[in-house]
Order: sequence, then C-alpha cells, then structure tokens
Amino acid sequence: MEKRNHTPGVSDNLTGGFTTGNKPSGIDARHEYFVTFHVDSRHYALPLDQVERVIRMAALIPVPEAPDWIRGLINIGGNVIPVIDLRKRFRLPEKRLLLDDRILVIRKENRFMGLIADDTGDVLSTADACLKPLQGSIKQSPAFTAMIQKHDDIYLVIALDWLEPPENDDSSKYACYDQVFSSPTT
Repeated sequence: MEKRNHTPGVSDNLTGGFTTGNKPSGIDARHEYFVTFHVDSRHYALPLDQVERVIRMAALIPVPEAPDWIRGLINIGGNVIPVIDLRKRFRLPEKRLLLDDRILVIRKENRFMGLIADDTGDVLSTADACLKPLQGSIKQSPAFTAMIQKHDDIYLVIALDWLEPPENDDSSKYACYDQVFSSPTT
C-alpha cells in the first residue's frame, strides 16, 4: 500500500481559525516556494504563501445548484469555505473520496477555498527546482500560470482565478456562487 505524504511546513489539523501556514525552516527570501500535490497521478503546485493549511478529508455539506466541481462546504474554525473537486474541474476520471485524501485550504485575497487532492508532496523551492513559463499546447491554458521542473517531474502551477466561474456568466448555475465564495466570517 502506498504511503501518503504530508507536506512539511503546512499545518494538518482543524483546530483554530485561519492562520498563515508554518513555513519550513530555512526559508530564503530570494526563492519562491510551492506546495506540491497530486490528483490522478498528475503533479500540481500552488505558491506556499497561498496555502493556509492542509487537512484530511472531512464530511462535506453539499451546495444545491452549485457547479458540479464545487463538491461542498466545510467548516474550519468557524469559517465555512467551499471545497473544489479538482478531478471534476480538470475533467479527470472520478474516484470515491477517501479519508486519506487531502484538502488544501488556500487563500485568494480575503477569501478561502479548499481543493481536494489525492495526496500532498513536498514544498519545492526555486533553489532546487526550475520555474518555467508554460510551453507547447498548455501555454494557452487559463488553468495554469507556470510549470516547475525538478529532475524528471513536472508540476503545473494552478491559476486560482481559473477556479472561479467567469464574471460575465450570469447563468443560474452560478447563482449561489457569490454566497459560497464570500469572505469568511470571523
């Protein structure tokens, strides 16, 4: 059985309100840091400063009339946040959620959201990995902002703006979206 990874430097619990994640020791301001994770054996990354914490999968409250890739809501420290199913958002094969799955709690401006991942990897530094612009056919994708190469592995950096529905789409399927993605109450 494959052992699940835990991202060093990012808290892994549900207690307390939102706090900035603990940074790994030895942070060098000259480099960028990224939390890596996997969905369907694919490698993804997010800037470390956008990841508040990583938690284990928990019960999600469904949101009626939300886009199908919004899996539900979760209460963390009194803050109710939406949780996005990256498998559905990326149109990957579905899989049953497991207790070993992870939710990356991320901050975009003053709002929070959760992203479901199969597992988390390491915190990569641009000192040890190469941050590159997107290349080839993926260069035109609004879903990603860059790629990181470390040895033979390539991680796609997810664009948080892409996770939200388009501002100019007034269809009823996004009617609940503003309420779901509003700033948390503290």
